[in-house]
Amino acid sequence: MLRDPEEKKTTGVKSDINLKDGKLKVLVNTEAQKLFLKWKEQYVQETKERNKTISVPYPVIEKVTVPAELTFFQKLYLWIGKIVVFGLIGFILYKIPWRSFLS
Repeated sequence: MLRDPEEKKTTGVKSDINLKDGKLKVLVNTEAQKLFLKWKEQYVQETKERNKTISVPYPVIEKVTVPAELTFFQKLYLWIGKIVVFGLIGFILYKIPWRSFLS
């Protein structure tokens, strides 16, 4: 059991030793810790003062080869669908009583 702990003096190191109720507490501060604390404070101040911009890369558009072309009947169905849609729009526009809106 330690009754009176001895403290060794080392350059650049500040230490504190306490013995209370059978518990030994040792606090050690070195020059490196002080330098780190100064650097950290300076870094925090610098980052608070400026906004950091992060560049976002643009997406790369790649051309993908089509495994198979549409068949004749698939193209025919597409054209028939377009004709029907435009025909319905034309029919609806034809049936609207435009004269009642204009007078």
